[in-house]
Amino acid sequence: MAKDNTTAGIIVRTYMVGALFLLVFYGVIFYNLTLYTEDRNSEKRLQLLSEYYSEKYDLADFDTIQIDPLLTIYGDYSNLPDTLSAQFSESWVGATTFHIDNDEEYSVLAQRIASASGNQTIYFVEAIGSVELDQVDIILFQSMLTGAGIFLFLIAAAYITRSARKIGGPISSLSNQLEASESDFSPINLSGHLPDETKQMLSSVNAYRARIKRALHREQLFTRYISHELRTPLTVIKGSLSVLRKSGNDKTLKHVGLMSTSVAEMEELTQTFLLLAREKLDRDVVAVDEQLVDRLLENFSGLIQRNEVHVTRVLSAPFSLDAHPQLFSAVINNLLKNAINCSLGGKVSIFLSPERIDVIDNGVGLGEKPRGYEGFGIGLKIVNDICDKYGWMFKLEPNPSRGCTATVLLK
Repeated sequence: MAKDNTTAGIIVRTYMVGALFLLVFYGVIFYNLTLYTEDRNSEKRLQLLSEYYSEKYDLADFDTIQIDPLLTIYGDYSNLPDTLSAQFSESWVGATTFHIDNDEEYSVLAQRIASASGNQTIYFVEAIGSVELDQVDIILFQSMLTGAGIFLFLIAAAYITRSARKIGGPISSLSNQLEASESDFSPINLSGHLPDETKQMLSSVNAYRARIKRALHREQLFTRYISHELRTPLTVIKGSLSVLRKSGNDKTLKHVGLMSTSVAEMEELTQTFLLLAREKLDRDVVAVDEQLVDRLLENFSGLIQRNEVHVTRVLSAPFSLDAHPQLFSAVINNLLKNAINCSLGGKVSIFLSPERIDVIDNGVGLGEKPRGYEGFGIGLKIVNDICDKYGWMFKLEPNPSRGCTATVLLK
């Protein structure tokens, strides 16, 4: 059974633990207090009896006087029963109660009196075990008290549970509505009587939700407008490049190729921004196989050749991934582009498996820019945003020797 970690559950659980502790604590206190009270009463009664019998009898120079079945007066330490004399020394004077192992109880008063032979210690011994509550009586009485305590405990538990649900109800309702409205930032309403703290919290939550809703709306509008404004000039540029490609010479065609590559990158970036701006994406599956990896690497053939970078790739096995193909390609493209630009004349390796993606380079490493590279790191920011959208984990770590490793954990 799962633990109830709601506010009401925590209140009830705290009460239960505290109440059970108090119930056990008071049971132990009652048991020991009962024994203590019996012992002290016996000792006080024995002191009163000693005064009475001291006046009634001549207690000097005698051996033993049996007053009644309970009270016996001993005139010498050697006359005491062995089980009792083993409890204290001959020089002891005072009043106390002894509990013997065989369930015998004795209240003993030892006092000194003057006699013809000098000071003498006499012992008033009362066998109180037969008249006090025995173990069965104490257990029975304690059981009755425990039963009454449990009854009161259950009544209080029912009241506390009801009160806790009343206190924690608004918090639970707020939590459920927040969970049910992850994509809907409309105000949350709670019915019934609410404590002032809950009203203040609800007001703050609704204020934050309104701010988030406005911020998301502004972001979506901004992305939509910017994407539209970018697409229009890109379309014009693509048309002009088509004309130049038909009529240009070799030098012109080289520049046309570079511009066409840049236009393709801008179109991909625009499409990525539009997908990231969507609150929810349609369920898509990308098939990661040799052909897809080769196609992605082919996009960087010119950059690889210019930077004289040796690229190796390892695919553990073809696999499918719940992700939009455009966004998955954006992750691979940005990681490869960053690694190739940072590894002039070096090596770049990409490893793909159903669990992770690793792009390893031996370039300049973190914190430095390669000569002639004017990037601003937006590619890695896009990778991080895509990973956040799909619940992946992205990390960038330096290698022990040189370069760095970019890792995307897909599971």
